[in-house]
Amino acid sequence: MQTPSSRLRRAIIINNLAVVERLLRRFPNLLVNADLTNGWTSLHYAAYHGHFEICVYLTSLGHDANEVSLDTLGYTPLHLSAMKNHEQATHFLAQKFPHTLDMPTSSSKTIGYTPLILASKEGNDASVNILLDFGAEIDKSDYEGSRAIHFASEFGHKKVMRTLIERGADYKSPNLLGWTALQYSFSSSSRSYLSAITLEVERRYDAEQKQKALEQKLRLEKPIASLREHSSEASSTTADEKIEVLEKIGKEEIDTYVELAEVGDKTLQSNLYENS
Repeated sequence: MQTPSSRLRRAIIINNLAVVERLLRRFPNLLVNADLTNGWTSLHYAAYHGHFEICVYLTSLGHDANEVSLDTLGYTPLHLSAMKNHEQATHFLAQKFPHTLDMPTSSSKTIGYTPLILASKEGNDASVNILLDFGAEIDKSDYEGSRAIHFASEFGHKKVMRTLIERGADYKSPNLLGWTALQYSFSSSSRSYLSAITLEVERRYDAEQKQKALEQKLRLEKPIASLREHSSEASSTTADEKIEVLEKIGKEEIDTYVELAEVGDKTLQSNLYENS
């Protein structure tokens, strides 16, 4: 005959919430119910199998309220749900336990993997996005200095590579062994894809910078015209009147104009600094 501990674990695995509730009402001390073989708690099992409602129920009873559960490899429940790409469970656990978002594993076998690294290593793009949305550090590294982008590249997960790079991952810096993400690539196909993404992102960034510069230039046209229009007034009136004129034009636009200093009259530029 199964013990209450075994019955509870089995109920969690097969997603039988009614039995879980009944057992924990009768045996509340079994809430955590750590498995001696791997260190998994009730929440680890629920997270690994993606049973969102059981995760919610367990935490409502206080599971991991005071201290986060760690298995023998140092995995938290969030590590397991992200590794298995269970979106609802990952979303819930990331929101419920934000302090575990960048928590590295503590075992020498897993060399400091964060949930994001595990999700990237497994190619779980949905979980990668969820973790980043909740504030996971995109360039958090393991103990060898490898980041999520290294693992996505190493295992050839193209969708994850694109997500990470488009969301700002550092793809240029090497890890502590001197390897960049590109050098970690799984295959020539993966390497070519990563090179193409990085080139695309860099070109897009350059285009955005050029567009911003153009927009700034257009925004400057009106304040520059206003400055020139009021330049004689600003130099012939009293100090208080000069300040009033300058405030009317707008200090932010004046500062921008002075900073660029590529157009306009040097005398006017000097007058502006004297009265700002």
